[in-house]
Amino acid sequence: MNFSNYKIDKRLAKSLDKNGFKKPTKIQESVIPLALEGKDILAKSPTGSGKTLSYLLPVLSKILMNEKSLGIILVPTKELSHQVTQQAKALLTYCGSIKVLDLVDHESTSVQKPNLIVSTPSKALPHLLNNNINVREIESLVIDEADLVLSFGYKCDLDKVLSCIPSSNNCQMFLISATLNSDLTELKHLMLKNPAIVEIDETEKQEKLKQFAINCEDSEKYLITFSLFKLKLIKGTCIVFVKDVDGGLKLRLFLEQFGIKCCFLNSELPHKSRYHVIEEFNKGVYDFIIACDNIETSTNADDAGVSRGVDFKNVDIVLNFDFPSSFKSYQHRVGRTARAHASGLAISIVTPKDKKFLEKTNSTLKVYEKESTGNEIMPFSFDMGAIEGFKYRVEDTLKHITKKVIKEAKLKDIKKEILNSEALKSHFDEKPKDLQALRHDKPLQKISNSSHLKNIPGYLLPTKSLSDVALKTNKGKRMIIKKRKRTQDPLKPRKK
Repeated sequence: MNFSNYKIDKRLAKSLDKNGFKKPTKIQESVIPLALEGKDILAKSPTGSGKTLSYLLPVLSKILMNEKSLGIILVPTKELSHQVTQQAKALLTYCGSIKVLDLVDHESTSVQKPNLIVSTPSKALPHLLNNNINVREIESLVIDEADLVLSFGYKCDLDKVLSCIPSSNNCQMFLISATLNSDLTELKHLMLKNPAIVEIDETEKQEKLKQFAINCEDSEKYLITFSLFKLKLIKGTCIVFVKDVDGGLKLRLFLEQFGIKCCFLNSELPHKSRYHVIEEFNKGVYDFIIACDNIETSTNADDAGVSRGVDFKNVDIVLNFDFPSSFKSYQHRVGRTARAHASGLAISIVTPKDKKFLEKTNSTLKVYEKESTGNEIMPFSFDMGAIEGFKYRVEDTLKHITKKVIKEAKLKDIKKEILNSEALKSHFDEKPKDLQALRHDKPLQKISNSSHLKNIPGYLLPTKSLSDVALKTNKGKRMIIKKRKRTQDPLKPRKK
């Protein structure tokens, strides 16, 4: 089965081919034919399975058949609104007359008469109530990441949105989610009419995802992380999850001292800056990104959610620097890799206080995916003795990264990004190429004279493999350490 088998507009088919979409995923195979028949859709599928394309193709197909019709897609976060908009525009490359509007960035719909609107519920509702959007033209309504939309407190907004759409429209409805709960069941009865129900299990996902846990003391987390990156035990694009903003800044400052470039997706920075970081990571500008998974603690629904509501692309590895405190959070973090037809790797650093969460996560995995293989977090035996030589350097560096240093780095980062976001917004709108000059992996600040830390003397390199576990990238290459040629021991007399 490939996309050419579907009865879609030739221009969409051409765009799919141009953007590298050859073979549909399981969720796309199931949803697209049913949606093209005009059925309402209730779809449950894990993170990273290709849900966005499964509803975009039918919605855009309907718009191309009747350009006077309107489609609305509601999502939980600003970042996801931008990303869905960009994907829709990519699919419409050869459909010049069709307009897509990201309502998160526009206060008015009058600037352009859109055919497709992407928004959060709170941004869309005032336009519907004030008749800025012609409700009689709405022929498609999608609630994407519906479980998150509800958990972020949009239930009341959704009810009002649904009440604005006349029943005479015969509007096709899509309810798309990674999980199903009682709130979604209630919403299903409210908005869907005899829906086609599609549920994709985790089996295929788990078989492509390899999961490991490194057990260590709390004081060894930075030493292990340093070794994984500096010795190139892991290669490819990697998302490192931490529990809070200060922890993320501390880790970035730490890695910078050793010449390990990375960027930090700071939830306290302006929205435009965060989106630019994600966009550049997806383009391959950065290999490593540190993300703060703060869904439960966020007070702003539009800004919440890194492990969910953000579309990271082509992620090879997820590293849980801080182990999540719930199975749901773990599931959505590791869901950033092994997406669509790709394989992936998830590594978790587990301290004694995390073990109870690891045990709960493992037991839940076994219950949820009884039929699948590779559905367990396997122990990763890490030879700490082999990296003992780095311990002094790591501990000495951490001594210099005090709370004061972290606070100063945070203020410096925020001031810089606010300037970029506000004062330069109009400039970047006029000259988008200048935006590319913004680098988010530049050092936050110099902590000490640490230039010597960026190079590892040959005598410190391990002489044997650090683990009996063979880690593999998507390309199937084993990740090993290439030992440098041993230099002359400075304590021994030079041979004549």
